[in-house]
Amino acid sequence: MLDIQLRKEEKLTLIDMAGVFGNEAHEPVEEIVKNATASESVNLIWNFDGISSINSSGIAILLNACVEISKHGGINKLVNVSPAVLEVFEIHKVLPAVDIHADIEAARKKITIDRAENEESYTRLFQRLDVTLDARFRKFKKTKSLSFMNRFHNAKAKSISLGGIYLQTSATEAPNTLLEVKFLLPDDTPDSEVSCVCKVVWAADKNKQKALYPGLALSTMHLDSRERAKLEAFLKSRGV
Repeated sequence: MLDIQLRKEEKLTLIDMAGVFGNEAHEPVEEIVKNATASESVNLIWNFDGISSINSSGIAILLNACVEISKHGGINKLVNVSPAVLEVFEIHKVLPAVDIHADIEAARKKITIDRAENEESYTRLFQRLDVTLDARFRKFKKTKSLSFMNRFHNAKAKSISLGGIYLQTSATEAPNTLLEVKFLLPDDTPDSEVSCVCKVVWAADKNKQKALYPGLALSTMHLDSRERAKLEAFLKSRGV
């Protein structure tokens, strides 16, 4: 069963979804694309907050919709994608083809930047805090695996924001790899560990980015409400 509700804003349509994203998504998604491409609300935010699972048919329907929107000059963003669905996306190698953000606010800001075609402004929309925090990460797996097969790597979080993290680490990971990341806020912060799922955006180049090397720039894919509240409170306490 799939439930879809639309919320229209200026030049933007929010698509709230709940249930299983599979074959039955075909007709409603086709109608959404048809209406969007015939109007000014051609930019779409697909809100996966209520989606419990997605199968290969659902992935094909989603990708076809995104391609059609892009052909008409529109922009697609996915938000609130659960760890279970993220894992399916990674298995089917969907991550390079879709732009996923932790929440609707982040997606709105990214659409603003995409319209202006000025990627350098994106980081300024998510004010970052330079820090040095103990962190650890490993390849993201929703299903449990033997610990010796997927060990955590120690790292230092050198900058954090609601939109992403920069980790100082000698471990290398390819772009679009999903990581489970944990970092410790200062000791005076209650419940100090923050957990999130991130995607590798780029790895620092030894020759071009000597000040950052070695390290990984990550974009936040999933941050549940409890973890987000902890991070927001910490950033606010530091004037961010």
